[in-house]
Parts: sequence; structure tokens; C-alpha cells
Amino acid sequence: MQKNVITVLLMFAICLSAAGCAGGSSAAGTDSSSLEEAISVDMDLTVLSSTMLSAEYINIVTNPENYAGKIIKVSGIYTGIYYAPNDRYYHFVITKDGDACCQEGFEFALNGENRFPHDYPKDKAKIEVIGIFSSYDDQGSTNYRLAVDDITFR
Repeated sequence: MQKNVITVLLMFAICLSAAGCAGGSSAAGTDSSSLEEAISVDMDLTVLSSTMLSAEYINIVTNPENYAGKIIKVSGIYTGIYYAPNDRYYHFVITKDGDACCQEGFEFALNGENRFPHDYPKDKAKIEVIGIFSSYDDQGSTNYRLAVDDITFR
């Protein structure tokens, strides 16, 4: 049941991001070149064509255990959703293909003590994250997300 809730939230996030793509920026973001120098990325999804990105996303969703512990870089539009039944915010980076018809999303969370909305981007901001793909327990259900240290604004 909980996995279905997360899926519904992700689909809702994708629908919200399709409504508009007004980008934003913040001084809290970092320079991506300095971040990349410090981190060895296992999968850079930002360099894939839209077709390859969709295929890789399907692979990740279908076999998430194969990607556990990998450092993944992805860029797209930020969407955050509050889910009242468990009093929790879920954060997503939504990617689109070239025609903006197909969208995928990665849940992510900032490492450490972070607060929403103060430490997260504005809705529909263009962002890039680099994080470790890992599982977590959410009310008895195993979910996957990127654990990130910082958000870069595009």
C-alpha cells in the first residue's frame, strides 16, 4: 500500500511539473564543477539522450537493487509534495524528454538536518543533484531515493 502511495505522489509530482517550468535560482546552490571534482559519479544521466534516459530510468525502477550504492547525477525540475498521513515531505527531480511528453522522476533527500522549505529549492526550479542511490523504509515499505549533500541550481 505504501509503495502505491509513493507512486501516486510521484505521478502527482510529474503532473505538477508538466503545468509549467518556471525556473528559479538561489544562492544556496553550489557550482556544479566544484561538486563534480569532489565526487566520482557512477552514472551521469545528464549526458544521455532522452531515449537513453528513459531506458535507464526503466532499468533503475525495475531493478533498483542493481543500483544501490551507486552515485547518480541527474538534472531536471524540482517538485516537493507534502503527504499528510505520515506528515512528511517528498522531494523529486523530474526529467523530461526533448518533446516534454515523457517524464521520469527521482526522489531525493538532502543529507543531514535540513528543513523544508528553507533548505530546498522553490517549486519548478531547475536543479541538478548528485547522490547515492539507496533504499529506505517508509512505514514498512522499501522505497528508493538519492541521498544528496547539495543541490545545484541551473
